[in-house]
Amino acid sequence: HSCPTRRSSDLERWVLAVDQLRREMPLAEEELDRLLDQAVQEGRVFRLPSYWWDGEGWRQWTRLVLSSLQEFHQRYPLRAGEDRETLRSRLGAESRLFEESVQQWVKQGLLRSVGTQLALAEHRVTYSPQEQEAIQRLWQILEDAGFEPPSLDELTGRHGFSAELLNALLAQGQLVSVGKGLVYRPQILEQIKEVVVAGIKSRGEVDVAWLRDQLATSRKYAIPLMEYFDHVGLTRRIGDKRVLAAGQG
Repeated sequence: HSCPTRRSSDLERWVLAVDQLRREMPLAEEELDRLLDQAVQEGRVFRLPSYWWDGEGWRQWTRLVLSSLQEFHQRYPLRAGEDRETLRSRLGAESRLFEESVQQWVKQGLLRSVGTQLALAEHRVTYSPQEQEAIQRLWQILEDAGFEPPSLDELTGRHGFSAELLNALLAQGQLVSVGKGLVYRPQILEQIKEVVVAGIKSRGEVDVAWLRDQLATSRKYAIPLMEYFDHVGLTRRIGDKRVLAAGQG
């Protein structure tokens, strides 16, 4: 990344841990609390659960993080957000300070927390007309392929789809990875799941060869599919056979 070189270490002179402030200010607790309350009212200081910020320092820190995320979104518009740990280390911020700051910005409606990622509250993944065309072409390729989709390598290589676009569709659940570089549309996976469940209910158990024959496909597809159903808790493996996992069917 050649994202912001400005780091939070430049701002550390603006922030003090709560207990450190108490030690360094030779005032009675009530008097210190009164002064701090007044300073908060006037916007001269800002309180996080474990820290006191100088008001101007907090505003600069907020601007630094927001502009840093803005640059990330401009560079990677198809990503839901930046990994919070990557952002934290890029800015050189201490863990607790960063997490308490993030909670505050989320509460203020400046940021959204999406799993392990952070995004500006207003950021949305939107597809350009060219990307929408590419997505329609992808759906057609996958529909024609049925139970034997091209691998991710083939999609980015022979078919020319960008990895960013495929990753965005995976992140949104419009594509599902079953492992071994294979992706399916959710509705196709649902069809295969129904075949597996019906097979186990009528036979008691199934194996990879059975699924291969049911789908008229090869082990290249049947193995990762079976492993995927194990992974999501639909099936349970016993030797070479699969049965329904507890609570399924």
